[in-house]
Amino acid sequence: MAIDMRKLEEAVALFLSTKAEAVFDLESAAQSVAELMGMKRGPNKDLRKELEQILSQDHCAFFDPKNNTYGTRKAFFKGAQIRIIPTHFELKERILLPGHRFASFCHSEIVHSEITLESEGAALPMRRIKLPLEEAVAYYNLLGAEQMFEFFMTEAQENVLVMSKGLLDAPICLDVFDMKDFYASHKIKEGDSLLMSVLDWERGVFSCSKCEQPHSTEEAKSWVGRLEDALDQVCENFDNYLEIPEQLAYAFFVDKTGLLHNPAGSLDEFQNFSTRIEISLQGGRTVLAPKGEISSDAGELEIPEGIALSKGKSSPQEILKELGSPLLELEIRAFILDELFQGGSYEGFYDRCFGETKPAFVDDFQEAILLNWLEDLWELAAENYSREEDEAKGPLRAEILELVDERLLWFRDLQKGSQQVRDEFSVRFEELARIAMQLNTILDLLNSREQHLSPQDTETILETVEKAAEKQRALIDAINLALSQS
Repeated sequence: MAIDMRKLEEAVALFLSTKAEAVFDLESAAQSVAELMGMKRGPNKDLRKELEQILSQDHCAFFDPKNNTYGTRKAFFKGAQIRIIPTHFELKERILLPGHRFASFCHSEIVHSEITLESEGAALPMRRIKLPLEEAVAYYNLLGAEQMFEFFMTEAQENVLVMSKGLLDAPICLDVFDMKDFYASHKIKEGDSLLMSVLDWERGVFSCSKCEQPHSTEEAKSWVGRLEDALDQVCENFDNYLEIPEQLAYAFFVDKTGLLHNPAGSLDEFQNFSTRIEISLQGGRTVLAPKGEISSDAGELEIPEGIALSKGKSSPQEILKELGSPLLELEIRAFILDELFQGGSYEGFYDRCFGETKPAFVDDFQEAILLNWLEDLWELAAENYSREEDEAKGPLRAEILELVDERLLWFRDLQKGSQQVRDEFSVRFEELARIAMQLNTILDLLNSREQHLSPQDTETILETVEKAAEKQRALIDAINLALSQS
């Protein structure tokens, strides 16, 4: 007897909406669906075959081919927790941009600006702001380029003109959460986290509270590492078939380590700390893929005409690597604090990091991303800097940065074929890297306002820096000598 497909699809929808567990297998689903369809003899082979096809394509369900299990998104994400760390800009403007932050945790038909955020049972209001296109991208790029630009153009009619002319510094209109009262009543300050809990996946409803769990960079990096593990599995299971929000949703589904329970990290930190996964152009779409993976079918990215999109890397750390800069974010933050300690300027800080020669950016869009990031770091540090509090740490930081300066200048003077040089002297370069890591551990301590030094700490750091200086200069001299003789 042929299966009534309309009746089957209705039964599947009812099963996923009301009866399915967060994770289930095909047989348990078949039994429930057969009951809903009134099949007294239970599920047959034809029903199982059609059901398997429907579940693997239904946007309300998950399918894990590795474990041959399924899940209903409504049940799986119920109560899931998401950490969000408001940016300096968001705190200053007393807003929260929905961005890509909620897209993986609600039905795909929910428009990002139609998310409902509740606090103590009441929906938080929304308001419209204007933000330069190039700055908005950072909040939405995990939607994927296609979804992001399509969203911008449908969010407001004014946005179409801005993007059709490729005006990166022109403002676009965005609907955002008005957090004025929430931030004030919960005394939200720089570095604090918000904890979002999924109340209704189907309708895109979330609760918002202040996260009381202390934020730790190391724990956030560990969280990002576990998310990378899950994304590796998703990439293996689905190749480049899924869009980025779907890849992330599936990653949380296949993860077995509790990424969505008291999360130590956020999606924004995933972009900053990820070392194994990057946004990549594959099959004509932007997807998450293992870093360095070369697609045989990159294709042409189809976006609305006139929109500027960088052809190079688009996250600050990736841009630095593409420019050939060995600098890490904590070193950049240290240079900012040192410049402030010396009474210097943003220009002086920038020249120390990149020299007087303009970096070879791939395009204007990539340059804007990095410069905006650097300016935000400077502005944030300058607003909170106290030279009196930094009196003990400043001289120590300056000594370490002298060594970083030496290393940077030396790297800039290397021949263009520096990769060949690095291959030839790989052991010595590894020793230089170890010294840099040792110094960066100390810089991390000196950058933190929460860490205080005892006289013994100061003495120990000075001894460590002196030994590191001797080793670094000896290694650089040895490599220079070998190069001069080759």
